[in-house]
Amino acid sequence: MSPAASDFNELEDRLADWELRLRLREALQWSLRGLGLGLALGLALALLARLRPLLSTPALIAAALSLALAGFGAALALAYFWPRSRLASARYFDDIFDLKERTATALELAGSAAPGWLRRGQWADAAAAARRVDPRRQLRFRIDWREAMGVVGVAVALGLTLYLPNPQQAVLAHQNAVDQAIAEQIEALEDALEAIEANPNLTEEQK
Repeated sequence: MSPAASDFNELEDRLADWELRLRLREALQWSLRGLGLGLALGLALALLARLRPLLSTPALIAAALSLALAGFGAALALAYFWPRSRLASARYFDDIFDLKERTATALELAGSAAPGWLRRGQWADAAAAARRVDPRRQLRFRIDWREAMGVVGVAVALGLTLYLPNPQQAVLAHQNAVDQAIAEQIEALEDALEAIEANPNLTEEQK
């Protein structure tokens, strides 16, 4: 492999490593936001259940957990798998790593009809600049603590809303009892009808 090709391959490998780190960082950030959104939807559902007989407390807990997990998982997956071209990523890294458009230019020259000496020089310069980048310092995994505290606040509010007595639960229990009684009466009537139909001692007119 020629030195020029080696420089370009090294640059592509570094870009792939940076992009993986970027995707993981964005997945961490957006999954927290998705979790907060899911918890907020669960809180809205729990508050609505305090205004009208909607769901039982166990059903509300299950729904809130499902919304939180769905928000977390969806945001994580979208952030990690969001389509991003290699050239767009190179421009982003040029900006945050202060590479003066070296990597983007190197990629653009790779697919152009530029003279060989120009491509070789640009690839070598871009690879040398990339070696000086410390992604662990310049592309840190970080959480916005204000967002984190917001998620904690929503989770606490949701927990209190589900824990404190809800007067609508008594209404819901009464409705369920009425529905159960009606269902039992219907079942009893159906059993009686079946017994009448099956009684050989009754005539068709008596039935």
